[in-house]
Amino acid sequence: MWTEENDQALDGFIHNPSLTTLVVYLDPFAGLKVEYAVPAQPTDQICYFIRREGAPLTEELFESTVQFGTARGGHTESLLRLMNGVYAPQVFSSSAWPESIRNNFSAHMHRFLASLTDARFKLEGHTVLYIPMEALRLKPEVAAKDKELVQRLESECRDLCFPQRSGQAGAGQES
Repeated sequence: MWTEENDQALDGFIHNPSLTTLVVYLDPFAGLKVEYAVPAQPTDQICYFIRREGAPLTEELFESTVQFGTARGGHTESLLRLMNGVYAPQVFSSSAWPESIRNNFSAHMHRFLASLTDARFKLEGHTVLYIPMEALRLKPEVAAKDKELVQRLESECRDLCFPQRSGQAGAGQES
């Protein structure tokens, strides 16, 4: 149920450019909550609004200054969907950054996505190989010639294989 307190929180976010985050969620004990931070306790679903720091909120500027969305279900699964569906495509297709910065950031992003993919599917008892998005868009012959892509795939395969080997009886250290 919407309360006066929720109304005040929403008004505060609209009129105070220093408030950058607004989160709406259903607390099982307190009901509908509108707050300026992600709740400490787990929730089934949240709706979030993140404003560019210091930006005034107007109808004309809303879409360019506020990022918003929902996260539901398992948080790991939601984060993976958000990263793969929104952020990763923008990062990997951007040509706005200098190449050295883009390559460095992309490498870190790939490592994060590989870890997140692994964590998400391990929750269900599955082992899943993370394949970089650009690999899926290329013909195999072209992908095989991309040295950085091949190195990322090899690294992902090593990360998946070595932990499995270490759990086998009699497995020694690899050199």
